[in-house]
Amino acid sequence: MYTGRLQVKYTKELEDENEYITAGCFSEKSDLIIIGTTMGRIHSYRVSDGEPDGQPHQAVSADLTINQLVTFNNIEENEAYLMVAGGKDLSIYIRNKKEDRSVEYGEKGQKYAEHNICNVQVASNNKFFMIGIPVDRAIGFFGLNRLQLSTKPLMWINKVRKKNQSCCITN
Repeated sequence: MYTGRLQVKYTKELEDENEYITAGCFSEKSDLIIIGTTMGRIHSYRVSDGEPDGQPHQAVSADLTINQLVTFNNIEENEAYLMVAGGKDLSIYIRNKKEDRSVEYGEKGQKYAEHNICNVQVASNNKFFMIGIPVDRAIGFFGLNRLQLSTKPLMWINKVRKKNQSCCITN
């Protein structure tokens, strides 16, 4: 962790020498650093002193890498993060409950479920998020119930190479 003019504040090493940091984000209040690893674990460290904040959480199987973590802000009573693991698995990690919830793609999104996710983005109001599927040049939009932390697929947009048609929207 660096502060000021990039002066080292503290350094930490993961316990397993075969485990590497692959994703990270700050908590909603920016008081924690949330780190995902090559072994499917999530580690939380306090920004103030660099000490662990609880035990690491095995979010996915140890053979899956956590690729992305994005903070959901303004979620009452929960610390929630959108997580991509293994490049394909999309879920919500609820830190204070040590719980992971898979995101369902819906009937029309099933054809994208086994493809890699290139990026995820959460709307600033936390009511929506989207994912990118590069193989099919598709973007999936999802709704989020902020109280129950449940998701609902809303729409898929993909580029189709057909004569006189460049985009297809699937609700």
